[in-house]
Amino acid sequence: ESLSIYLTRVSLSPLLLAAIKSLSLSRKLKLSLFSSYSDPARALKFSKMSVRVLNPNAEVLNKTAALHMTINAAKGLQDVLKSNLGPKGTIKMLVGGSGDIKLTKDGNTLLKEMQIQNPTAIMIARTAVAQDDISGDGTTSTVIFIGELMKQSERCIDEGMHPRVLVDGFEIAKRATLQFLENFKTPVVMGDEPDKEILKMVARTTLRTKLYEGLADQLTEIVVNSVLDVDGVTGGFNFQESLSIYLTRVSLSPLLLAAIKSLSLSRKLKLSLFSSYSDPARALKFSKMSVRVLNPNAEVLNKTAALHMTINAAKGLQDVLKSNLGPKGTIKMLVGGSGDIKLTKDGNTLLKEMQIQNPTAIMIARTAVAQDDISGDGTTSTVIFIGELMKQSERCIDEGMHPRVLVDGFEIAKRATLQFLENFKTPVVMGDEPDKEILKMVARTTLRTKLYEGLADQLTEIVVNSVLCIRKPEEGIDLFMVEIMHMRHKFDVDTRLVEGLVLDHGSRHPDMKRRAENCHILTCNVSLEYEKSEINAGFFYSNAEQREAMVTAERRSVDERVQKIIDLKKKVCAGNDNNFVIINQKGIDPPSLDLLAREGIIALRRAKRRNMERLVLACGGEAVNSVDDLTPESLGWAGLVYEHVLGEEKYTFVEQVKNPYSCTILIKGPNDHTIAQIKDAVRDGLRSVKNTIEDECVVLGAGAFEVAARQHLLNEVKKTVQGRAQLGVEAFANALLVVPKTLAENAGLDTQDVIISLTSEHDKGNVVGLNLQDGEPIDPQLAGIFDNYSVKRQLINSGPVIASQLLLVDEVIRAGRNMRKPTA
Repeated sequence: ESLSIYLTRVSLSPLLLAAIKSLSLSRKLKLSLFSSYSDPARALKFSKMSVRVLNPNAEVLNKTAALHMTINAAKGLQDVLKSNLGPKGTIKMLVGGSGDIKLTKDGNTLLKEMQIQNPTAIMIARTAVAQDDISGDGTTSTVIFIGELMKQSERCIDEGMHPRVLVDGFEIAKRATLQFLENFKTPVVMGDEPDKEILKMVARTTLRTKLYEGLADQLTEIVVNSVLDVDGVTGGFNFQESLSIYLTRVSLSPLLLAAIKSLSLSRKLKLSLFSSYSDPARALKFSKMSVRVLNPNAEVLNKTAALHMTINAAKGLQDVLKSNLGPKGTIKMLVGGSGDIKLTKDGNTLLKEMQIQNPTAIMIARTAVAQDDISGDGTTSTVIFIGELMKQSERCIDEGMHPRVLVDGFEIAKRATLQFLENFKTPVVMGDEPDKEILKMVARTTLRTKLYEGLADQLTEIVVNSVLCIRKPEEGIDLFMVEIMHMRHKFDVDTRLVEGLVLDHGSRHPDMKRRAENCHILTCNVSLEYEKSEINAGFFYSNAEQREAMVTAERRSVDERVQKIIDLKKKVCAGNDNNFVIINQKGIDPPSLDLLAREGIIALRRAKRRNMERLVLACGGEAVNSVDDLTPESLGWAGLVYEHVLGEEKYTFVEQVKNPYSCTILIKGPNDHTIAQIKDAVRDGLRSVKNTIEDECVVLGAGAFEVAARQHLLNEVKKTVQGRAQLGVEAFANALLVVPKTLAENAGLDTQDVIISLTSEHDKGNVVGLNLQDGEPIDPQLAGIFDNYSVKRQLINSGPVIASQLLLVDEVIRAGRNMRKPTA
């Protein structure tokens, strides 16, 4: 009927009761409070009463154990995040429950993705995340500061000091530090015209803790301009009334705040800057704790094991793909779960089809696939280059070098190599009439790495002509306007270019012509069939006449549309032997087909949307969405339209067009494996020609650029670098040689002899590449071996970035939540 709760406070151990689940507030509640000087023996003896009185199954940690648990959890969380702090911080690799991977230095991201189970660590993580929500940064600094406070407290407590004494001291120190902060800050005037240089310094400081230096400096201008652009817009980036940003820089580890997401320059902005002052040795002392303190079920690879795991994964993926590189590369056979077979040399296809599970290999594969998406080629080269960077790094790390030193050297070498590439490239004039021979050389170089020499040489002409066909001066090249159609028919050498369009279907009426010359082409997106209403409707009739009237009314609107097309046909074909062809994106029902067939009109229905665009570019005219205002100017023209039947499949050819800006590459082959291989090669060939036209330059191939860049780095750049970063430059330079080495190895040549002969020629001032037939140096320009500038540039940009990130991974944590976006 009632509940009496007696709470007594004794000096040794406070007893806190009254959990919500055990209260019965529906009854009469009586509270009796006893002070510390009451006589507990007379009311209820609480000398050391256990919580198990309330819950017999409860797990209890009393004073000393609870204190050590909280301190160890704080130190454990500090140990996980402290290596991320500052521009030189390392990276964490989070592997989610479904295998999703995330590389991050951001403490906020790390705390949100980790499944922390320790209650103390959860409280600290929530405090740190709140720090990020309020001020935009400082998550990692908050965690390590709390951890250090707990660590310093532990020493005092172990000597017998009561925690209350420490807490009182903390409060005094906090007030004094805040007062010192007010006197220490440096005011910055931010009026109608903020000091842009100060903002750049702030943004640069922040960004360099998250990204490598080159990208951070590039993004600095973008970040500042984006913030200033929203100045005056209501709310800005968020809806805070004002924002104060405090930036402190200490000699060991900068505390960096002010991410864009938390800026609101539409409000009053105050900036306070702090110079280097703190004593790192007294402020931050790091210990090494396992992440398992936070989550006992987490799978963790710490520094050495994580590094070796990433290096071995990179080398493993390199070993899988390196035998595919170059004209002498071998072929992989992929066998799917259902027995499907695919033969390929294309690295992009291989990486997409393989079921890679290692998180490092997945990251490298994604980088290589992105290389193909951006530049159209270089997938295999990217993988083996990253693998070689990791292999060269392993030798240095095994000798005691810190990965950060190598990463700094990689960044220097990357910038120097990109600058060398600008001077090494060969300009090509691409005006209204591009140099067709250069384009053929580039396409041939690409195709010979995918197909055997005879077929590659035949496809070279087709690929170049198809790109030149769709090219419009002063406009970008849209490769989607090249339709790649395949027919399982005859041999691969029967592949040809159709300057027009090939549709993968034919007419749907037996009385329509199978071949027609001098054709007017109507490209339309008009429904020529009866469509039922979208709502439930009924019609009731009492006799057959009413039913016939209903059917006639239903057909009337469709027949009127068909009649307008027939009238246009009669208008343009009267007095000549011209023909009329309709290619419709929507449907044409049988009665409409009958009407059109009687007038000698060829009609195709259900054409692909992309083909509608290609038809207009190939034949001329315009795509119409209504038949109300049809004019002869809406029609295109084709000299020949015919239907080809192959088994049960029908193909419609639209050829002999006047001025096509769309075409079709018709791939033929005896089996699906050959056709798929040719398709992949043709796509890469098209991209290589497109890149050459847009880049207006090429790069000498056959390994010439890699050898020249390596010699440049060792002979000139390395001498200008101070300190141990020279070793990073040297490792980068040696990694470049993986391309000529692999080309020689796949050709059955002695790699050492090849590299010695190539470097010797380069030292003499001769730019040479590798002749895969005899292993002798050749002039790539005379041999017509050229690579794409954009492919090389993307390779040099992306390879070192992912290698640096992997080298800086100091822990791999398989405890993150599922990082996929929830499906609808």
